[in-house]
Amino acid sequence: MHPSQGSNNNPPSQNQHNVASGGSSIYSNIGGKQWISIRHGQARRLWTWWTLLMLIAVDIVFFVYGQAAFTGAAGNSDDMSRAVIFLVLVVMTVAMLRVCVRSLFR
Repeated sequence: MHPSQGSNNNPPSQNQHNVASGGSSIYSNIGGKQWISIRHGQARRLWTWWTLLMLIAVDIVFFVYGQAAFTGAAGNSDDMSRAVIFLVLVVMTVAMLRVCVRSLFR
């Protein structure tokens, strides 16, 4: 018997063959949706670095202000409140520095 025209008598010649070249890759999708997700690591959180930069600037400005406003007088001179505010700012700066350093090694 002779095969009829248009029939699928030679299946290997009917298959699709994709070959990647030059370091590329082949993605094929037959009859459905295809989702390709390529993640090369987490994006860096730039807001932490900007916050750290702002905190360092505020630390410097408040330190200069505290030195300029220092009275050295005993009693209610507000020297202690300025010192406490500066120490709180330094603690916040160190905490933000730790967050920034940890984000570098993720």
